[in-house]
Amino acid sequence: MTTNVHDEHYRKIEGRGVEPIEVQETIICNDIPPELHAIVKRNFNLAQANKYMMRCGEKDNAEKELAKAQNYIHRAIHSCWSWQSDRKKGGPFLGVNAHELKPELPKPALQAGAWALQTDSM
Repeated sequence: MTTNVHDEHYRKIEGRGVEPIEVQETIICNDIPPELHAIVKRNFNLAQANKYMMRCGEKDNAEKELAKAQNYIHRAIHSCWSWQSDRKKGGPFLGVNAHELKPELPKPALQAGAWALQTDSM
């Protein structure tokens, strides 16, 4: 069974030329140096994935919630939705092909965010 993780109400908004997630990513990058945008967007998408995993089965069925989490993890890694990167050429996504969007994170930035992955209790 294939689970729809891209609900119809988002498709209507996309017809206007922008996805809500793009607006959110722009807002969270406001007043942040451009070299940190990829890190901020990645963390935002990981937080979204975490939200769906934590509430798994509470709002929608578990399969749909986990598919949404998986989609946000894909976006955190590839800067696009899985169905956008699955296209061969895919058409434009923010002015470039989706397969070209893969931000490299500087090492110090990765180390600075490592605290978020620690599991030790305080």
